[in-house]
Amino acid sequence: MSRLLPRPIDTDPALLARGTVLAFDAALANTGWSVIRNDGEHLDVLNCGCEHTSSQATSHEKTYQRTDELMSHLTRLIGNWGHAVDHIVVERPAVAGHRIESALMAAYVVHHVTGGRAVLVSRQHVLSLLLGPGNHTKAQARAAARRWIPDRGAEPFNEHIADAELLGITHLFDLAHGGVS
Repeated sequence: MSRLLPRPIDTDPALLARGTVLAFDAALANTGWSVIRNDGEHLDVLNCGCEHTSSQATSHEKTYQRTDELMSHLTRLIGNWGHAVDHIVVERPAVAGHRIESALMAAYVVHHVTGGRAVLVSRQHVLSLLLGPGNHTKAQARAAARRWIPDRGAEPFNEHIADAELLGITHLFDLAHGGVS
């Protein structure tokens, strides 16, 4: 259940549950992921990346090839990080809209490789909580991720990673405040 707040929440790690979360912005072409840790004082990126598949999905067969390729990437990732995180989240696929098949297949892959541990988080909830009510661009989402985690270091950063980080932050907020992602 999303709460519409008049403005975004403050970028204060004390507002979030403590813990480590692996978050996925899942799609068949580009799946952004981030491992973030909140100790109550600092929100840190432990690792992040973007898994790319090579097939151009112009047919169902290529969509299945991409799904298999993503499954391989994420199985490796879960093997590396699954034991080190308290929570795993993935963006809840929209019920309609652009590239819904890709989002549904990719969310299924995350669900499968995590043994059902992944919690679905609504993108609309993320945006209203962290950016405030209204429509928001990818650039605004990237800027919000940078506000929450300003000391990023040299790791990669793009819109898919930013979206994954915002999903994780929202989940930690919901855990701390009894909300539902």
